[in-house]
This record gives sequence, C-alpha cells and structure tokens, in this order.
Amino acid sequence: MSLIETQPGSVGLGEIAVTLEVDLAGFEDVDFEPPALAMGTYPEAICCSLANIVVVLIRRKGLIVAFELEDGDMSLIAREGVDHYVIDAVMRYSSEVGGAEIVMLLADDENPKDGRMVSFCFRSAA
Repeated sequence: MSLIETQPGSVGLGEIAVTLEVDLAGFEDVDFEPPALAMGTYPEAICCSLANIVVVLIRRKGLIVAFELEDGDMSLIAREGVDHYVIDAVMRYSSEVGGAEIVMLLADDENPKDGRMVSFCFRSAA
C-alpha cells in the first residue's frame, strides 16, 4: 500500500490492530471486466466497516469477505461471490435485521450503462 500526503501532517497513521490475508481460493479464474467508470477502476478493493464488522470487497472478483473484530482478533463470518463487478459499496446499520448491512452497486453484464443494487446483512454488530 502506498500513501501520498499532500500536506505535511495531513495524514495520521495509527497502530496496526490486525493483519490478515483474503483467501481467493475458488476465484482464481474470475476476473469481471470493469465498466467504464468516471471514477476509474481503482482501488482494486473496497474496505468498509461498521462497529466491529469489517468487509473487504475484491471488485474484479465480485468477492465479499466479512470479518468480526473481537478482542484484537478477526474471525471470518462471511465469504460470498456476487457474480458481478463491484462498482461501489457502503455499510449502514439495518434496523430490519438488527446488524450491519453492506449495500453495493454492481455492474450489469448485459448493459454496461446500467447497474444493480444489492445488500447483504450481518446479524452481529456491537
């Protein structure tokens, strides 16, 4: 990872809490073609968090990997393929299920100028 600081002192880095590697097993041959995006195709991954839930989305793989952070350790709670290129994502609290929810905008393979909204809920969120 690289970091560009446009002004001295504008970026503060804290201690690393947990380090882990996302398992891409089963997704080696998956490589969705990114649509033409005004914001470009970077970053290759999107990381979202809410309370103690951390979600990593590998955009080209259409892969969602979710972890729960407890006592300085992360445990895998979900690993799902969404079968589409992930354009963008955001986390929010879902009162419907009582936990964290990730809402994603996915590319439509049939129509590159269209997309689809999907969500995935996680029941545990401290």
